[in-house]
Amino acid sequence: MRDTDGLPIAGVEVFVSEGGGGMMMVMAGPGPGPERDEPDALTDPAGWFTVSDLSSEERYELRFDRTGLVDATASAIEVPRVEPVEVTMDPASDVAGVVLDPQGEAIVGAQVMLRRTQTIEMGGNVMAMMMMTDTATDQEGRFLFEDQEPGTISLSAVASGYQEAKRDNLEVPKGEDLLDVEIPLPAGAILEGRVLSPDGRAAIGASVGPAGEGEGPGGMIKQMNQVGVDGDGYYRIEGLEAGPLSIEAVHPDYPRVVRDAELREGRNTLDLNFEGGQEVSGRVVDESGGPVPDAAVQLVPAGRRWGGPQTMSEADGTFTLPGVQDGDYRVQAEAEGFASYDGDVPVNVAGEAVVGLEVRLDRGAAIYG
Repeated sequence: MRDTDGLPIAGVEVFVSEGGGGMMMVMAGPGPGPERDEPDALTDPAGWFTVSDLSSEERYELRFDRTGLVDATASAIEVPRVEPVEVTMDPASDVAGVVLDPQGEAIVGAQVMLRRTQTIEMGGNVMAMMMMTDTATDQEGRFLFEDQEPGTISLSAVASGYQEAKRDNLEVPKGEDLLDVEIPLPAGAILEGRVLSPDGRAAIGASVGPAGEGEGPGGMIKQMNQVGVDGDGYYRIEGLEAGPLSIEAVHPDYPRVVRDAELREGRNTLDLNFEGGQEVSGRVVDESGGPVPDAAVQLVPAGRRWGGPQTMSEADGTFTLPGVQDGDYRVQAEAEGFASYDGDVPVNVAGEAVVGLEVRLDRGAAIYG
């Protein structure tokens, strides 16, 4: 292993893997990532390394890693090999800068993301690499990404109360640092509130976001901009642009609801209520017709194996499910000491209440030991 001046490099970590062929897509996301593997070898003060016990029937990939240098690879290595593997490692660069508010003051704790896309060839594989790494600004609003390779990058930053901002097509010079990058964040709006079910309870499982974010091409990616509610039905969305905005709430058991809002910079509130439906009621009984209290009763929409409105039976076995939307359902019920019930007769809700359902539970078998 040598540097660009031809001098040997000590302490380079060498990782060996079996090579292959074809097209691969690799995405390296933010965060700590997987646990780091132990290297198969380390270079000595003269820059040499040795890897033993390799198969002559395989082709190998070698990857070289050392702080302050750009990672290097050697592809399609076959053994036995007479000539040594010679690799030159380029110096890495640091990318540093500061995140500022509209008044030019530093923002502490802003989240900064570095992205790069590149295509490399490794052992017959053409690999499209999307690399992402993130960090947070310090007490002076500054950020630092160490050991970056040269090429085109993009930076984005976001902080509470501000809109996200990006710096695209930044060039990291070979062997030089990219310093003093400024990322100014526009003032943003915060929207928070509560999402309620038709009966006024917290709509647990609901998601809230700009209307249409999860629809159309790329819907899975767009849904990343939606937030879920907490156990009390509250939500909070940060980094929105001030001005008019349509907000939607979605839930697997209710029709989508959309509200228009005029957002101001800073904190805004908006509660969302799912539309009411029909009441479905009935009684849970045992084999003799006696009431079964504390039974869990759920209406599962047709074509699904889970989800749907649910409740518990009262002391007299009765149950009521308010706000049920029109459609076909099947009843599921279970209670301690009884076999589970999964009704195969559909319950149809069509514009009016459904009453008088009877759910009969059989005593379950027990195993003693």
